Amino acid sequence: MKKTTIEVGMIYRTPWDPEGLFLVKEIEPGTRGFRPLAFGAHVVDHPSGYCSGTDGRYFVHELRSLEGGNQ
Repeated sequence: MKKTTIEVGMIYRTPWDPEGLFLVKEIEPGTRGFRPLAFGAHVVDHPSGYCSGTDGRYFVHELRSLEGGNQ
């Protein structure tokens, strides 16, 4: 799979099906043995029920580029 770097200000696909679109606003460092988190907001209504603009967090390594590769 193609590797990408997660960048603040960019939009990525959320992990798992059904996918949604997520705007990364900040990268939070990993703490207590956890991996780094991407803090941001859903760009459009997510199929799982998150409304557009709803804040959330995903592990950086789980976000996928719009081209389909994983980070």
